[in-house]
Amino acid sequence: MDAIVFIGEEIDDAVPFIFKACRKLKFLGLKLKRGRKEDKVFIDLTTADSLIKVFCLKYNKWDVLADCVKEGQYEKKINVILKMWV
Repeated sequence: MDAIVFIGEEIDDAVPFIFKACRKLKFLGLKLKRGRKEDKVFIDLTTADSLIKVFCLKYNKWDVLADCVKEGQYEKKINVILKMWV
């Protein structure tokens, strides 16, 4: 195992739980940082010499949806829905 990634909208609220869970993986060579920076989109919870990395990624579902629409991934579905309303 090289890395563990936690993803969520309210990831800051979950970090205490993540720390608690990861402390139990210390025997695998996982080393947690003592402090962390708040309100970041990408949070690395491990030290540079940790054998396993732990990352937290914060996302906003509305930003993800907007990006998908911009890229045209939902264009066909949106057109179908609009045709149903007309």
